[in-house]
Amino acid sequence: MFFVPIDHQNKIVKNTPLTWFLIGITVFISVQSFPYIFEDENKFEALIKNERSIASHQDSVIQESIQQEIQEKYLRESFIGRNGFVPERPSIISFISSLFIHGSFLHLFVNIFFLWFFGRFLEERYGSFWLMFLILAGGFFSVQFHSKFSTFQDVPLIGASGAISALLGAYVVSNMRNKVKIFYFIPPFDIGFFYIPTLALAAFWGITQLAGMIDSIHLPSSSSIGFHAHAGGFLAGTVLTKLFIDFPLTFHNLRFTSSAEKVFFKKGYRYLKAHAYGRALKFFDKALNIDPFHTRLKMIWMHSALHSGKIVPLPSFVASLADEIYNKYGPLQFIQFYKHRISRLPYQVPLRPELLHLSRHCEIYYAQALRRPWQSHPSSHFSLTASFKNAGFHKRFLAMSIDIFVLIVMNSLLIALLKLIMIPAEPEAFYLLSFYSIVFLFDLLYFQSCFYVSGKTLGKRVIGLQVVPSKPHEHQLTLLQSFLRAGGYILSCLPLGAGFFSCLWDKKRQCWHDKLSRSYVLDLNKFSS
Repeated sequence: MFFVPIDHQNKIVKNTPLTWFLIGITVFISVQSFPYIFEDENKFEALIKNERSIASHQDSVIQESIQQEIQEKYLRESFIGRNGFVPERPSIISFISSLFIHGSFLHLFVNIFFLWFFGRFLEERYGSFWLMFLILAGGFFSVQFHSKFSTFQDVPLIGASGAISALLGAYVVSNMRNKVKIFYFIPPFDIGFFYIPTLALAAFWGITQLAGMIDSIHLPSSSSIGFHAHAGGFLAGTVLTKLFIDFPLTFHNLRFTSSAEKVFFKKGYRYLKAHAYGRALKFFDKALNIDPFHTRLKMIWMHSALHSGKIVPLPSFVASLADEIYNKYGPLQFIQFYKHRISRLPYQVPLRPELLHLSRHCEIYYAQALRRPWQSHPSSHFSLTASFKNAGFHKRFLAMSIDIFVLIVMNSLLIALLKLIMIPAEPEAFYLLSFYSIVFLFDLLYFQSCFYVSGKTLGKRVIGLQVVPSKPHEHQLTLLQSFLRAGGYILSCLPLGAGFFSCLWDKKRQCWHDKLSRSYVLDLNKFSS
């Protein structure tokens, strides 16, 4: 019985030369190295048998010590020992060579298959440069993770499994909404195909890796698989893709998961600009058939349908689209959608209670703005602070706990990279100061970039919080405010964290860094009355 992923929900139509080149060079180097590996294994087995026959009359402790000496010699002088990555004696050359050497035909076939499966998708999605970056960075972080946590410190690490695990992490980030086609065979009963979500595939893989890591701790000699390297590669691929690589396949700020979807949208958008709404809808329909979960594309489809005058979107479709917009893009995008689309429909849309509450605030705001234009100008902006309550201490504490956990993981990877790159210098105090200054600046940049780009760190995004300026009708922090807020964490931490606890008794629930940057933290799950 086995299950194998064989296809993606979105078809790959572009050529992927780098993936095929990597497959070819990996197969060539591995096949060329197999004779040396098999010869070393035969020599090792012959030495063990010879020593056992000579030392058969000796004590078992002496036999074990002799076998251990032979094994250590094999690990140092064999082909794998010379070209694999050994945590005790790391080097850049051994790291590069270890990616292309495999211990058996089965090991090679499995890695090549998953390189073909994930590599083609990611190369079409992001391009050849980012695929190569993912493989090298994922391989690097996988061997570092293996060196830190694995019990196999003297055993050479070979194979591209860590780098391919990074591709799996990148695949989960970029293909999270779609499904994977699985081939299954249960002899002699059944054979066929079925689709599962990408997250389910990653969860199943993660459970097997976690079980392998736990098993390798208790029985270190029973496994020859680098489970820790797999975990490190997956983590690196996920983080790097989310932070640096997962930009839209850009066409007017829309995100696509396949090149065919992008082609259909470009044709439809060309007709849309020419006011040929009927033809535009045909191509938008084709794009939605490829990815039926594309919320932005649904919005443009609804825009075209309303302008065509022939198609009226169903109330249930509009209500479900409103839910998707609010859940994926937040209240601001929903308010824009309500103002420009829902409010102009000739029928009542069955919105859920919280969205209905938010829409009423929107109507009241624009009605007051139109009656008193000298006090409040009607614009596309909407006061979030008038609709949501300020977040309390317990939710902010949970969000900060998630951010601290994320930073611990990211800092551990950064520290491993710095230790490999930076050369120890004299005096030691200056070296340590520069070392930890880089880590501090990295953490500061994380908070500042999150506040400036979206007003949400990862923890705030999970809990449902958002940072907004205290000035009315402004929804994004300036670069200076983002810097003051990120640096203000130091001010709030210094007197035993008193700055964080101050929101417990503050009327506006502001901490010291909130007051310094003139910002609020809103709870997007609680509406004001």
